Amino acid sequence: MAKITPVILLLVGALMATVSCSHEVSFTECGEDEYYGSLLPQYLRNLDLVLYELKAETPVDGNFEHEAESKSRPKVFGRASCFSSLTTSVEGCTSCLDKAIRAVKSECRNSTRASAGTAAAGCSLQYDNVKIRV
Repeated sequence: MAKITPVILLLVGALMATVSCSHEVSFTECGEDEYYGSLLPQYLRNLDLVLYELKAETPVDGNFEHEAESKSRPKVFGRASCFSSLTTSVEGCTSCLDKAIRAVKSECRNSTRASAGTAAAGCSLQYDNVKIRV
C-alpha cells in the first residue's frame, strides 16, 4: 500500500499540472507597426486604460463581450469576449482576460495592434489603432 500512494500522488499532480496549463494563453499575435518617440507615453497610457476597461467590463456585460475606445489620441480600440463554459462566470472571464492582457503587454507592448487568448479557457482580446471590425 505504501508503494501505491506515491504513484497515485504523482499521477494526481501530473493531472493537475495538465489542467492548469490548458488555461494558459494559447495564442498571442503582435502587429508589425509600433509606436515610438513622443507619441509612445500617451499611447501606452491609452492602451492601459482600454485594456483595464476590457478586463473590468467584459465579465459583467450581459453577453460577455465588450468594446472599448480611448478618449484621446493616439486612439486605441479594443474588443474582448469570453465564450466558453469555463469563462461564463465573472471570475473565470476576468482570470482568462487577465492572462491574455499580461501576454500582449509582455510580448506586444509597443505594437499598434495585438491579440491574445485561449481556446481551452475560452476568451480572446484584441486591440488596434483603427476601429476593429466584427
